[in-house]
Amino acid sequence: MAYIDRADIEGRFGIENVRLWADVDNDQNPTNVAARIALSITVAQAEVDDRLRGGPIAVPLAEPPPIMIVNVCASLAAVWLYENRGSKDVDPDGRPVHKLKAVSTRAHAELRSIHTKRLVLDLPHSRSSPEVYKADG
Repeated sequence: MAYIDRADIEGRFGIENVRLWADVDNDQNPTNVAARIALSITVAQAEVDDRLRGGPIAVPLAEPPPIMIVNVCASLAAVWLYENRGSKDVDPDGRPVHKLKAVSTRAHAELRSIHTKRLVLDLPHSRSSPEVYKADG
């Protein structure tokens, strides 16, 4: 089971942004765009699992994944699409800018916090169980 789907990425970053980042050939081919988005989801989930492996929770995560994992995974998928698009964003002075750098930094910090038990996910035992997130001080 994938932790996220296309709608999770689009809901966070916008349908048009995601489509543009996924359209590396600039041909607006919906099949190619969908394949790139699917690949970004696979890569992002693998990164989440790899970064959490050996920590306090077993991976892959059971269904349903906690909302924090959904958010982190969607962030990583968007960053992968953006970076692999080869976007050439620049600031007003013409210097290169990575518009999703803060998104990437935060996602990785949250994974580190989960892995080191600074942030504890109280994983649900069933779909009807509430998700509770606890932050250790």
